[in-house]
Amino acid sequence: MLPRGIIKRKSDIMEAIFQPANNERTFDSAEFDQKSCTAHRWSALNFVQILAGISLEHFSVEVMHELDLCGSVVLLHNELMKLTLIKWLPGKESSIHGHPDGGCIFKVLSGMLTEERFDEQYNLRSESLLFNQAINYIDDKIGFHRVRNGGGEIAYSVHFYTF
Repeated sequence: MLPRGIIKRKSDIMEAIFQPANNERTFDSAEFDQKSCTAHRWSALNFVQILAGISLEHFSVEVMHELDLCGSVVLLHNELMKLTLIKWLPGKESSIHGHPDGGCIFKVLSGMLTEERFDEQYNLRSESLLFNQAINYIDDKIGFHRVRNGGGEIAYSVHFYTF
């Protein structure tokens, strides 16, 4: 579990991701050099345990202020991965979209979101309600999706993509 308020700046997320918790092995940042990226494709699923430990309280007032202004904050983005925090006002929805080779794992930090999944011809295949603390995964082999806040309360989610 990450300490409260650890993520004060966008760069803090790398340290938070790679720090060991309860003496359990996490991912060593040295594993993410360019050679290992080429030799091994990381899946977003490798980060389920890390994502499970993130909550809204881990983000500082400064990060939350930026989120209020912009609606989303890219916390980390490099050639290997991207981590984005999103604020979903009631009625906000994404477009129907796919994901990079490594897929996307996302967690509802607060509120409730609806995920609609589509096949390659954009035919609706399923619709799921994702409640607070729900974690979900998708990649293009599974299909495309759209996420929306169909409720009356603000929702927050964090999305982790690997390339």
